[in-house]
Amino acid sequence: MFDYFSPDHGVSLGKSSERLVVRKSGKLVEEIALFDIRSITVQHRGVSLSSDLIMLCAEHGIDIVFLDNLETPVASLYSTQIAGNLSTLRAQFHAVDTRQGAQLSSRLIAEQIRGRVRLLRYVARRSNDSADFKHLTDQMLELRERVLSLSARPRPEFFAELMGLEGAATRNYWAALRDTVEPGLFGQREGRGAEDTVNRSLNYGYAVLSNRIWAMCVRAGLDPRAGLMHRDRPGRHSLVQDLIEPWRVLVDDAVFGLCRRRKVEAEVVPSGWMNLVVDEVLNRLEAQVMYRGESVRVATAMQRSVREVAAFLRGEGKLQVYRWDVRGPKAPEADPFAEVFG
Repeated sequence: MFDYFSPDHGVSLGKSSERLVVRKSGKLVEEIALFDIRSITVQHRGVSLSSDLIMLCAEHGIDIVFLDNLETPVASLYSTQIAGNLSTLRAQFHAVDTRQGAQLSSRLIAEQIRGRVRLLRYVARRSNDSADFKHLTDQMLELRERVLSLSARPRPEFFAELMGLEGAATRNYWAALRDTVEPGLFGQREGRGAEDTVNRSLNYGYAVLSNRIWAMCVRAGLDPRAGLMHRDRPGRHSLVQDLIEPWRVLVDDAVFGLCRRRKVEAEVVPSGWMNLVVDEVLNRLEAQVMYRGESVRVATAMQRSVREVAAFLRGEGKLQVYRWDVRGPKAPEADPFAEVFG
């Protein structure tokens, strides 16, 4: 199964029997069996969808996601049959100001830093200054230890310190990663509105990953908008932004790997480049790996992890966060926060 991306503006998406039918100017472009499609992403204006297709996608559990011109998910259509149950939603909303919320947030940041250090060590041979590179990664590990030693206390104080540690580790991360590509290609990390190739590619890749995590939240009965670390704000999918933290490294690996393999310029996005970015990200999500003794796709391991987060919030299981590594996910380690948070 794969994720289908609308090919261009001005196309119409409909259905014939159990197949997605794509037309442009009345001419058939392609037909694809819906059985082979996991989600449909509309990333251009002027794309029309038939109500028959929407209803059939709902029956098959196929999400339809719309991206804006900055490649950020702005809307989603999904079946009401897989909407979350009330016990999960109540637990999620309650966790915002509880030890559970603090425990989950700390674990996500600790895993984010660990995964980033793992990626940096994997590409260390690309560094132009090995001594500085090692200094930056050593500092990141020290910051992770400080995250692991955080104690529970009132929310404002706790999250101020947690996000301060995360911010310091992130600055080191981008400084080290910048040193693995051609000088001048990547300056500093920029989000919405970035114009350089690397930042635009990262933003695009994160949008693709956010799309998948959004759907995973819905399937697990969680509200993608109600976060723990990222507070509520119009247009923000705060829980998605929380859960994506340990997995952003998957996109970073894809984008910086492309930049090292292909000659690109900072201010000129090569023709077809974003398609390459999408392919690289999706290839990582579709890779078969051993996870907890079973051969599964990376995306499947992520979905299981999101379901386990929901179970943890309901008080039905121990906190386990799926660990993505450069060569695939690893089994979750013992919860380092169990004694601290009780």
